[in-house]
Amino acid sequence: MLRDRVSQIMTHMGVTTTESVSALEAAKLMAGRNVGALVVTDKTQVVGIISERDILWKAGPGNDIKDVSVADIMTRQVVTISSDTKLLEAADIMLKHHLRRLPVVDNNILVGILTVTDLVFEMNTPLAKGRISDYMNRTVHSVNISASVHDAMRVMMSESTGCVVVMSGKDMAGILTERDILREVLARGRSIHETKVADIMPKDIIKLDWDAQVTHACHMMYYYGVRRVPVVNKKGTVIGVVTERDLLNALRPIYEQTA
Repeated sequence: MLRDRVSQIMTHMGVTTTESVSALEAAKLMAGRNVGALVVTDKTQVVGIISERDILWKAGPGNDIKDVSVADIMTRQVVTISSDTKLLEAADIMLKHHLRRLPVVDNNILVGILTVTDLVFEMNTPLAKGRISDYMNRTVHSVNISASVHDAMRVMMSESTGCVVVMSGKDMAGILTERDILREVLARGRSIHETKVADIMPKDIIKLDWDAQVTHACHMMYYYGVRRVPVVNKKGTVIGVVTERDLLNALRPIYEQTA
């Protein structure tokens, strides 16, 4: 039987924190628990949510994050869903509001969290046709391999993107994401000015050919545990980046037909 409710695929124990802890403590908790956000609670009540982006963009560029509290930078207007919400509705909410995760709340009590990763994994099907080039973002933001993490963060913030492609001359050397910066720099107390992009970006280059099928991209992202992958043409030139949200946008119509 097709699973169609949030309760059937959500993570039942979301990672939480409180308003009083520092952004540094929150970053360490995210890195240690391998999550991209923490639900901020007061006992069982949801009072906010703090993500990697909140820490990087609001606290990281010019502040010492140990002196910034979660309360200072968290999102207070939290979009939530109930455990009985249909998956299609949850997907629509995420796509409409450009969200990666939704706290699941029943009777004003936090009972879990649903992520884009959960939905993509559940909605992926061999029936999903189409190439990733039909859904990818064709604008590629990049930095030179000699750039500092601070330089990369400035590009991410100015272009409102969660990653930059790292270039060595005309060749792609890798990709750097918000998660890499949070884990390898901020959570470890390293300097964003002194740390080079080349020092923290993943050494293995994961990429997709422009004509790869959507379902193949889903499998690859899940296998490698990544949320964004550069897309290359036949010459190996980077022509775009595909994200989990792009894949959700591709899969949703097909899933609706089978639901």
